[in-house]
Amino acid sequence: MTTQSEVKQPDGCHITIAPGVDREIWLGRMGSLESFLAGAERVHSSHSALIDRVRVDGLALAVKHFPGRSRWKRGSDRFQGTPASRAFEAARLLEERGVRTATPIACVEDRERVGGGLLITEWLEDHLSFKDALIELYTRGAECPQIMALLQAVALAVRAMHDAGIFHRDLGNQNIMLQRDGAGYGHPCLIDLNRARVLPEVTLRQRAFDLSRIHLPSDFLRIFVEMYFDARAPKPFRRAEQGYRRRFAWHTASRKYRHPLRTWRQRGQNASDYPAPRELWVWDPCSAQAIATLRGAERHRLQNKGDWWCMAVESIRHAAAVRRQARELCRTAFCAPVPLQGRVGLAISENPAVSDYEDECLTQLPGVHVLARFYAHETETEWAALAERLHRLHSAGHALSIVLVQDRQAVREPERWRLFVRTVLEAVGTIVDDVQVGQAINRTKWGIWSFREYARLIEVAAQEAKRCPGLTLLGPAIIDYEPHYLLGALKKLPHDVHLGGVGHLLYVDRRGAPENRQGRHATLEKLAVIRAIAQLSPHTDDRLIISETNWPLAGTGIWSPTCSPYLFSGQTVEGGVDEMTYGHYMIRYLLIALCSGLAERVCWWRLCAHGFGLVDDRGPEAPRKRPAYTMLRQFLVRVQHATFTGCPATPEGVHAFRFESPECGTFHIAYAEAGARERGVALNSDRVEDACGVVLSDYDGLAPASGAPIYLFSS
Repeated sequence: MTTQSEVKQPDGCHITIAPGVDREIWLGRMGSLESFLAGAERVHSSHSALIDRVRVDGLALAVKHFPGRSRWKRGSDRFQGTPASRAFEAARLLEERGVRTATPIACVEDRERVGGGLLITEWLEDHLSFKDALIELYTRGAECPQIMALLQAVALAVRAMHDAGIFHRDLGNQNIMLQRDGAGYGHPCLIDLNRARVLPEVTLRQRAFDLSRIHLPSDFLRIFVEMYFDARAPKPFRRAEQGYRRRFAWHTASRKYRHPLRTWRQRGQNASDYPAPRELWVWDPCSAQAIATLRGAERHRLQNKGDWWCMAVESIRHAAAVRRQARELCRTAFCAPVPLQGRVGLAISENPAVSDYEDECLTQLPGVHVLARFYAHETETEWAALAERLHRLHSAGHALSIVLVQDRQAVREPERWRLFVRTVLEAVGTIVDDVQVGQAINRTKWGIWSFREYARLIEVAAQEAKRCPGLTLLGPAIIDYEPHYLLGALKKLPHDVHLGGVGHLLYVDRRGAPENRQGRHATLEKLAVIRAIAQLSPHTDDRLIISETNWPLAGTGIWSPTCSPYLFSGQTVEGGVDEMTYGHYMIRYLLIALCSGLAERVCWWRLCAHGFGLVDDRGPEAPRKRPAYTMLRQFLVRVQHATFTGCPATPEGVHAFRFESPECGTFHIAYAEAGARERGVALNSDRVEDACGVVLSDYDGLAPASGAPIYLFSS
């Protein structure tokens, strides 16, 4: 191994040349520091260091000047080395151990004119800091995979530094440099090593100290730490990291008291350029949703406290009336005839790569209502392409609905939202039946932090909708079963806005069957409560449209809507169902929601998606129709002209639904919940088909005690 060389000049200056650097050439170049630094360009100035850029024989070099040291600090330097020598030694060892840093050239110490010393390294051309890279990604609306790739590259570099025995002690985002790599960033380079310690082993607490200086939104920080460990962070690490982070936050906040003059002189220079936590909005194309950047506790802290008071008051005021009405709706459910035509909706993908395939799939789904989402974060070109596609589907005979999906910028800039709404409604307002305004407004990751913000969005949409007579607005687009949010959102609607119905995204038990109870409520009871609120509210008509529901598919990783955008090695993901069960649950959900008469329409989310769609759009055989696609086609073929007429008596846990159809006459759809006490129920039938339309030749006259729906026909 090549060793470094140290030369003491007659004036007491010590020059250390890095291994692999031509000693004679560099000593000649640095013989006179005045001439060496002539023409230097000052690129950074602070109380702790000055940085110049120098060009020597066509090479760009960075020269870091360390200020003079106090007598007390000079005493400690005898044991720990000067800042220049520590940075030089740490950089040399990092390079030796394969961790990227600014290549050290030389270190100059103990020369009176340069105070604490000089560190000379290569100049990192076309690099930017981790901080600047994050700000660029946030402000240009980068998608989640790009951010995840950046976090992983940096996490691996920091882990390699620690494994190499370097304890950085000042690992802020500004001290990690990156090269542009196409649309992303790569090749992390660790700099500013003057506080570093070279140790036989970096302990868990020391690693926690370094990582506590990394600035990321709280949930991205969790992911970053998992990338660092390629596992969940050990509990001792988490406790230490949180303690160091609190201590550093206090240290930063108290700086103005410890250094008042310096703070006054530097006022405005150290302001953070990161977006405020509420302004972060990141789209994840894998799971087709906005991604959470903050942990739950921080999200709750930033939410509008007045909204919680509004929800509490409205819940208390209306609890008794909603409860009575919901009980009555449950009592009368499945009692009235319900025609099924046009009541099943299916959402299509906004991805143009699969649009032709999806349109072909739709031709095999008779009578399906098509739902499309227009996203405010996309471009006018993408809106126009989707609008053109909807016109083709309308010409093919499909009924249509759309959702206007906000992002944070649309919430923050009302005129941008107005332009979006106007552009979309001018393009498709005459061919769609209804428009849901907003998406999942009770989930802050979608960009809405208060009822007032949503009220501004829907007020603009209502004004623009007047240009399209007969167009119905749906809202307030609450997701999951949170009736208190629904009551509060309806209360806070503008006085001149009246909804044509409640548009709701209702998931029930994403790990289990639609009949499963969460507390006292299963699908039927949840639908009844939401419909009761729609009936009692003066702000909306008595209609309930389920604009989104599905089950996540097991084994689909980051493409699952319930999964983290990053999985470490060997991580097991809870939740999700297999493809056959997914299809069975879909049919059972449709039967409960539609035949009960509580929901006017249910839109399945969605046709093509790897993690939750009827068609798998990834993998070696993609696109591949899953069994659920065949099950939905069978369901639509049988019920498109049918009317639900009632439920025959069945044992507990067994469900049967009777239909009358011009094509099939009287037929039943039956299934049994898991753990039903009796095997089945006798129904008059002479032909039985399974959920995919395959004739069951061994049927013995009893509806099987299976979660798989079957079709029973009688001549």
